[in-house]
Amino acid sequence: MKLANLKIDSAKLEQGAWVGDIPALGNIRLHVRGLGNDDYRRRQSELVAAIPRHLRKEPAEQDKLTNTLIVETLLLGWEHVEDDKDKPLPFTRENALLILADPDMRAFNDGVIWAASTVAERRKADLDLDAGN
Repeated sequence: MKLANLKIDSAKLEQGAWVGDIPALGNIRLHVRGLGNDDYRRRQSELVAAIPRHLRKEPAEQDKLTNTLIVETLLLGWEHVEDDKDKPLPFTRENALLILADPDMRAFNDGVIWAASTVAERRKADLDLDAGN
């Protein structure tokens, strides 16, 4: 295998890309940076260090950490997200945190992580092809 086939688009990892066809999210499209971008890794280290050792494995602390990382370092925008009255829900950090904090909305959290993982793992050739579509 050529090493060139392993290249990712590191600019997309850092700057983000739009991702659609996200499992369980219907027609929602998310603008996300790649999982493991520089800000993500830096902020993750800071947040983990701030959690007392005996609480680091607690699910509530892990969820809080994940939600903070999503809002601060991954999620840049969305399309086709609607409130319960079928009105478009504008993308704001506050709206994102409300959705992410709701334990019944775990599918949204999972979708953001899936999309960010996709951006992080997509090969440069695949991203170039998507940009042409």
